[in-house]
Amino acid sequence: DLQVEVAQLLSDLVAPGLGLGCGDSVGPVPADSPQIEVRSATAVPGGVVALRLRNASATEWSYNLCANGGLQRREGDAWVAAPEPFIVCALVLTVLGPGVVRDTQFPVWLGLEPGVYRVRIEFRRGDGVVAAPVSNAFLVE
Repeated sequence: DLQVEVAQLLSDLVAPGLGLGCGDSVGPVPADSPQIEVRSATAVPGGVVALRLRNASATEWSYNLCANGGLQRREGDAWVAAPEPFIVCALVLTVLGPGVVRDTQFPVWLGLEPGVYRVRIEFRRGDGVVAAPVSNAFLVE
């Protein structure tokens, strides 16, 4: 099927470690990793949540919100990766410099079930260290 072939082609183009999904593990989050704050208490499918990304460290971090961001849904005592739509993302990294605070938005995909969610973004430091911090929780109605 064409969609599967395109997905395989895109995964072959992404450098190893740049495409971890929400459920993947990259180890403990380094103390100097960026922080993610969801600034919206609630959201609706098809909308967005306001995010504030904060780099309080003296280190530069890079990220691709489209390719390396995702939602996790609270299920009992666990956080699980929320289903994601098939999206083609530009392979461009955005730099979050030392001391930088950046406001942005993250999509709340159509079809998400009501519940408690959080945002997870994978960041990469210049020395290759990868961190995947998570945000505070918000409610999808």
